[in-house]
Amino acid sequence: MIHLQNYNPEDWDAIAVIHDRARLDELRASVGVEAFLSLEATAENEGLFEGEVWVACDDKAIVGFIAFADDEVTWLYVSPDHYRQGIGRILLRQAINRCGETVRTSVLSGNDAALHL
Repeated sequence: MIHLQNYNPEDWDAIAVIHDRARLDELRASVGVEAFLSLEATAENEGLFEGEVWVACDDKAIVGFIAFADDEVTWLYVSPDHYRQGIGRILLRQAINRCGETVRTSVLSGNDAALHL
């Protein structure tokens, strides 16, 4: 069972691993892995903590995270080990519940999984 909780600083290592692994998949399907930058390299400049950050947990570990501010989802990543299990949808619903019925986001061209979500 998946439950959501507010991000806390102890979650950093887990979300960094999730981001870095999933981001490579995202880039492979779109602009290429040459564009990869780690979460450590991008979190501050790209405003990861400018709004709310929530993590999705199963019984053992963090399996995904989402960040959003106002009506925009700015980050949403799920561990590749947990793709296609509804975790991204659970995280997106959290943003919709917190932001209102309409949220905006940007998706890289070719990222069909994100577009389908």
